[in-house]
Amino acid sequence: MSIDVLVIVNNSELSEETLNTAWQAAQSIFKNYGIEVYVIPYYNPRSLRTVVVVNNVEYIINRRLSVREFIDLILSSSMIREEVQKESVAIGITFNDKDPLSDAVAVT
Repeated sequence: MSIDVLVIVNNSELSEETLNTAWQAAQSIFKNYGIEVYVIPYYNPRSLRTVVVVNNVEYIINRRLSVREFIDLILSSSMIREEVQKESVAIGITFNDKDPLSDAVAVT
């Protein structure tokens, strides 16, 4: 079992701290539980908020999370719809510059 954690970062200090905490949580989860966690940073300077996506669940981050809180977020989110998910064949992102309300769309 592996878990993908997409971290959308911008130019804020909070987003850099969130990405660092995600790496630490991923290492701890692998060390303690043997579960591979892949942290995928996505840099978007136009984004006004820091966002974490785990198992298709989007979390808007408004404060610095501790490593323990991040571990709990990842592990609890990984159980959502686990039995419904099927193996992905391809993952990609498409950019939409014409629509000011959307920066990018993840396609699976």
